[in-house]
Amino acid sequence: MPTLDEKAVNQRSSLRLTMLQEEPVYLRVTLSGEIDLPVAELGGGGARLVCYKCRRDFESWFAGHSLGPSVLVLPGNRMNEVQPIVRWMNWPLAGVQFIDLADKDRADIFRFLFKLERTKRKRMNGESE
Repeated sequence: MPTLDEKAVNQRSSLRLTMLQEEPVYLRVTLSGEIDLPVAELGGGGARLVCYKCRRDFESWFAGHSLGPSVLVLPGNRMNEVQPIVRWMNWPLAGVQFIDLADKDRADIFRFLFKLERTKRKRMNGESE
């Protein structure tokens, strides 16, 4: 029987990568105020969020819930406008899908992911960055 993570992987439209601690990525959402939620994994079409900062709000979310206009903050203060929709929740994590993502923003996210993948491979092979 597949685990929850295996089910999520099978439902994704694109690969997601785990973020590096030294180069954090955030989803800036407006709930009861502006909150930066850490991104644990990022893909071209969505993210896995760590939601400790918004427990009260988290408890009212449901699959299909819109987090409203948000900003994906990539390293180097690159910002991309996104419209996240909650796809799954398991405290303290939530999986979101970015809907109506502009081509420019999707391309910027993929450029970042390709760079991240190269960095991870270099580290794994003991190469300097």
